[in-house]
Amino acid sequence: NNISITTDAAADAVTIASTTSRVKTLYAVTASHSSGTPLTVSGAQISNSGYDPNKSDIFVNGQLMASGSTRDYTLLGNDTGVNFNFTLELDDIVTVLIT
Repeated sequence: NNISITTDAAADAVTIASTTSRVKTLYAVTASHSSGTPLTVSGAQISNSGYDPNKSDIFVNGQLMASGSTRDYTLLGNDTGVNFNFTLELDDIVTVLIT
């Protein structure tokens, strides 16, 4: 869905385009957060993904996290809330990527 492919024989070119946009939000952790403590990622619009883990990617210090209550994190059902199943430390970088 949301992908188009066009060809231009005269230019010998194929163009692949997508109408899907993605939004990336970076957040620097300002204090440690123990496991299970909700983290508010200011500026994230998680509802834009319908809270679908297949459309929301969460990274910590560049490492992709796995969603689910027995994995790395769960989404809290609001635009900015993420609950991590491990402790976040001061200066960790959390990236939220929504497609």
